[in-house]
Amino acid sequence: MPGAAELLIGLSFVTGVLVRLASAFGIVEMIVAYYMGHASVSGWNPAVNMGMPALLFMLAFIATLAYGAKKASLEKAVFKKEFF
Repeated sequence: MPGAAELLIGLSFVTGVLVRLASAFGIVEMIVAYYMGHASVSGWNPAVNMGMPALLFMLAFIATLAYGAKKASLEKAVFKKEFF
């Protein structure tokens, strides 16, 4: 299931369609990945549990949620607005 979600999120980013919605799902996915793969195993400190990449990807998703795709948005080019 996470692989399919990551594929759809990446496809959304490449095409520039529903980028903000994909970013919201990406944030949730990175929170779950950090908790299940790192925090529950070795504690909450990302320097110790090697969870820094998950947190950095989460911050990147937060940035794309805030700013959207801007000029790279296909939906903005076609429909002249962003749907989400």
